[in-house]
Amino acid sequence: MIRRGFTLVEMLVATLVFMFGFVAVYGMFLIGLRNRAISDATTRCATVAQSVIAEMRLQATNEAPTAGYLPEDYLGDGKPDDGGEGQQYSALGAADVFFAYGDQPGVFYRIAQANDLTGDPTGTGDGIQLMVLVGMLESNAATLSMDEIQRRFRLTGTTPLSAVIDELLRRGVIQRYDAVIHRQVAWNY
Repeated sequence: MIRRGFTLVEMLVATLVFMFGFVAVYGMFLIGLRNRAISDATTRCATVAQSVIAEMRLQATNEAPTAGYLPEDYLGDGKPDDGGEGQQYSALGAADVFFAYGDQPGVFYRIAQANDLTGDPTGTGDGIQLMVLVGMLESNAATLSMDEIQRRFRLTGTTPLSAVIDELLRRGVIQRYDAVIHRQVAWNY
């Protein structure tokens, strides 16, 4: 007697094999989506960091090292207070605040460290070492305080700022970029 078709057990085994393969492919798809989101965030953060550093370099070419700006004056938003109109955040410069970057929604930055080339934040040399922190922090606010960031990522307590920043770096929420800019008078023809 010749049988045609499949038995119920054969159909069950075929369904299980298909489901196992489907779940594996779907898992790889989800991992790919997550990695793409991470690479997009990394690219946006790197672009913003390069832009912030380029803006500081352009500004620094108009400042002589003897202009009175110390490296620590660049902390915060990267703009030393010269009493100008665009210095709305200079009073917050030394505070624990991340600043929204231009028209980029959800991208925040902070100049977390600024020293001269010898490592002195009050040095008067012509070079400045910078540590720029950039992160994708969903908000429409112009600034985000460290208290707000701690609440958002459940890092509450009396945690020092450096420990919070280290934890955010470890989680990949923010990224760190190091740079050196030289303050020198621009050539004017």
